[in-house]
Amino acid sequence: MHMADALVAPAVATTMYLCSAAAGGYSVRQVRALDEPKKVPVMGVMGAFVFATQMINFTIPGTGSSGHLCGGMLLSALLGPYAGFLTMIGVLLIQCLLFADGGLLALGCNIWNMAFYGCFIGALLIWKPMMRRGASKKKIIAASVLGCVLTLQMGAFSVTLETLVSGITELPFGTFVAVMQPIHLAIGLVEGLITAAVLCFVYEARPELLWGTDESTQKQASRFSLKKTVTILAVLTVLIGGGLSLFASAYPDGLEWSMEKVAGTTELDAKGTAYKTAAEIQEHTALLPDYAFKNNESMAGTSFSGVAGAAVVVVVCIGGCYLNFLERIKSMSKIQRAVSEIKSIEELANEDRWVNQVHPLVKLCVTILYIGTVVSFSKYNLSGLLVMAVYPVILFIMNEISVKDALWRMRVVLPLVCVAGIFNPFFDRQIVMNVGQIEISGGVISMLTLMIKGVFAVLASYLLIATTTIEKICFALEICRLPKVIVMQVWLIYRYISVLLAETQRVVQAYELRAPGQKGIHFKVWGSLMGQMLIRSMDRAELIYESMCLRGFQGIFGLKKEIRFCMKDAVYLVLWIAVFTILRCFAVGQLVGTLF
Repeated sequence: MHMADALVAPAVATTMYLCSAAAGGYSVRQVRALDEPKKVPVMGVMGAFVFATQMINFTIPGTGSSGHLCGGMLLSALLGPYAGFLTMIGVLLIQCLLFADGGLLALGCNIWNMAFYGCFIGALLIWKPMMRRGASKKKIIAASVLGCVLTLQMGAFSVTLETLVSGITELPFGTFVAVMQPIHLAIGLVEGLITAAVLCFVYEARPELLWGTDESTQKQASRFSLKKTVTILAVLTVLIGGGLSLFASAYPDGLEWSMEKVAGTTELDAKGTAYKTAAEIQEHTALLPDYAFKNNESMAGTSFSGVAGAAVVVVVCIGGCYLNFLERIKSMSKIQRAVSEIKSIEELANEDRWVNQVHPLVKLCVTILYIGTVVSFSKYNLSGLLVMAVYPVILFIMNEISVKDALWRMRVVLPLVCVAGIFNPFFDRQIVMNVGQIEISGGVISMLTLMIKGVFAVLASYLLIATTTIEKICFALEICRLPKVIVMQVWLIYRYISVLLAETQRVVQAYELRAPGQKGIHFKVWGSLMGQMLIRSMDRAELIYESMCLRGFQGIFGLKKEIRFCMKDAVYLVLWIAVFTILRCFAVGQLVGTLF
């Protein structure tokens, strides 16, 4: 039931975009309020499942027509109407942009017709009332069939209304309705049975995944774990998208069949700037138009389209394995060094020195101010920039931080920032100064300036981390009104990097003990090793979340000990502001040079 652009007028398309956007915005707000993080993997897998099943057109016997799953009812029964609607938007958006399935101008209409009714009407008016007093297979089948039939009828009727308002004279309203409604009644019955089969499986495997059910259903014993259930659905997605899609019906779908019966063609022409622009955008974004390779009708294109998402995951896994396990014996030592360096930095930040005790917000502000001041120097002001080294030098001395260790820990970043201006001498060859008989061009000066700016910025960031624990940095970020979700993510990522590195070390060590005669890690097992790490990380994340909830976590960041702003913090802040202002506004570097 994907509508093409030619079926809607620009005004109608705009109106439906606004309606769909309003429903989407409301859904986003509701999903945020519900705060159910466990739904995230289910949303991803079920979205992929619906995408794959929509590629399979099933034949409607005796009609010469076919239909495919819409999926709104299925998603809302598992995720609820709001998360289900957002998932459907993602599916339809990908289909439109990457596969040119449905017009870009008509995307708002397709979202409303295929997602809104199934997710809101089907879920709130049919599914939830029937499941309120307990779920059973009979109730699931009845709700699925009734919901799919009703919502598909509403979607089909909306299509005819949108064509009527758009003034599509080739599709007379009365005749179009008389053809559309019966064929989509049959399609709705088949979709209802498919939806019921999937939901009955979920009911047997993990009944708590069903939305809108009572407590007795939620507490029923599960046959499979959440991980196994999601894995089964993921495998089915790959099989359906990559295999069964090859056997999809070649008959036109319900909308195309109805158009052919009424207008004698499945495609209508539309002229206008809006239609042309939308078509041009879709032409550039559609990498696999009509679920096939461009200018190639091979069946392999259909199969590839079905598993494209899985292919991306495989590429990411191989890339991660390549980065982490490329070297043979040195890989484990690198992991050990990384864990050791993280621990040493944490120990450095926990030392009881004067700078360490300064309020974290003050140190964060000073660091940002310093980097901003450094960056603000012109590309030819080398002398003024060199004087800014006073800040890292003083901090290195006051906190007795090893410069050698700092440079070693930044060995990967520093070369990258130094490369920034390496090509400047080739473009800016104007001579700006002479040192003896040596002529120095503006490109050389700007290259040195850019390199020094990068080094100073990295050093300032390192000194902040070396004198402030991650908890205190996150505390400062929270005071700056950074979203709490981002603050928590920063803290958790830093906190568990060492944990996951240690886990990686154990996996690599176990592999090497089982293959003593092998030189390094064979490329054939990179994917499996990364898969193990992914599964262990997901298990770890679930345990951490449960542990945090048991300890009273409510999404709010807090410190063990309250940090208060005092006079020494004010002195530290004012002093460095004054120093940076003087160094930036006055040519201190040139003045110092004249003394010598």
